[in-house]
Amino acid sequence: MFATQFAIRIRNLESSVRLISNYAIDNQKLEGTFKCLFNLLEIKEPQGRGLIRVGSRNDGGYILADDFNPSQLAISLGVGRNVDVEYFLAELGIKVLMFDGTIEKLPRGHKNFVFTAKNVCGKFEDARSQDNLIEINRIFADVDDLLKSKTVGTERLKLGPHLLLLIDIEGSEYETILDIDEKYLVNCLQITVEFHNVFSELNNESSRLTECIKKLKKTHEIISVHGNNYGGSIQSGAKDYPDVIELSFLNKTSYEFTKGTNTFNHPLSMPNNKSMKDLSHNW
Repeated sequence: MFATQFAIRIRNLESSVRLISNYAIDNQKLEGTFKCLFNLLEIKEPQGRGLIRVGSRNDGGYILADDFNPSQLAISLGVGRNVDVEYFLAELGIKVLMFDGTIEKLPRGHKNFVFTAKNVCGKFEDARSQDNLIEINRIFADVDDLLKSKTVGTERLKLGPHLLLLIDIEGSEYETILDIDEKYLVNCLQITVEFHNVFSELNNESSRLTECIKKLKKTHEIISVHGNNYGGSIQSGAKDYPDVIELSFLNKTSYEFTKGTNTFNHPLSMPNNKSMKDLSHNW
């Protein structure tokens, strides 16, 4: 089983490398392919609220709006071996529900952590084993029940968006986001997503990447975009085109927004891989 999974990862990696290599020798195709994506990535600035970098200085750190209080609830999909963002939130008194079926236990604990060793997916529609999976809408439905209980303060139910949603699930983000019931998205104050396999997605006639971004932009504005230099990338002129991008979203009902600067290089940005220079792109 593990050998098969490993072989699949290798084949996917080889396919991704070939695809990126093909774009690298055709700059016109490269820029045209990414044009539609960058047209969607309009960065906005929330008025009256600054941004903050939370988590690690490098990989595992994200830029969010500086708007946190103990009445919020965080849902973290994909934990891995770095819980710095979750720990930051937990220290503020925020309960953090964490899901990851690739690890048996968290790298460190906190009284406000609630961990479930399952991977998150969209709707159960295929023959995958469901023993290690949990549907995203099941999580949100359970959260609704949790919020109505005495386990967490109920005052937040009348305060508008209160959920913090963190998504880093290595390619499963597409089916997961596309299957989230929109009635749950309106309750998310902030959302961070790491989108993988960007070149492959943009190479498809129907891009799940653009579908996901369009869906999230119905209820949220983009406040930060960052190119992950751990993924493959192509440099064309002074611009980098990444295979992995990190986006942060803020609920539209929370603030007034003004036009921001469309760039990977917000002053708070840092390279995921500190041994390499950060990716750069302005659009």
